[in-house]
Amino acid sequence: MKKVGLWFSAVLALVLGICCLVACGSNSQAGTYRFSSMKVGDKTFEVGQTYEGIELTKDFSTITLSSDGTAEMKSMGISQKATWKANEEDSGKVDITVMNQTITVECSGGTITMEQEGVIIVLKK
Repeated sequence: MKKVGLWFSAVLALVLGICCLVACGSNSQAGTYRFSSMKVGDKTFEVGQTYEGIELTKDFSTITLSSDGTAEMKSMGISQKATWKANEEDSGKVDITVMNQTITVECSGGTITMEQEGVIIVLKK
């Protein structure tokens, strides 16, 4: 009986390990990420606040990463089609290509963090 319990525990651990590895793949990064906050210099702006006369809502900026490798980026009503893939060097990052330019952003734990020209934008699932 002890052997059966030990064998069952080993199989269960193997199955759980495989599930965890699959969850870390690029499909786990797929989804829609919505604006959460923006840091400009030493000031942080969040949903519900105003930045230069613009009300910051969750839809102020969104990125949708589809499991087929396509993406859509929207900011202030302007939409751009893009493609994306998991970064080959860092599993916590993705490469998004839009208008023939590739940007690498951090993507982990349901959060995308990107920085451009000193502005840090955080989007969350």
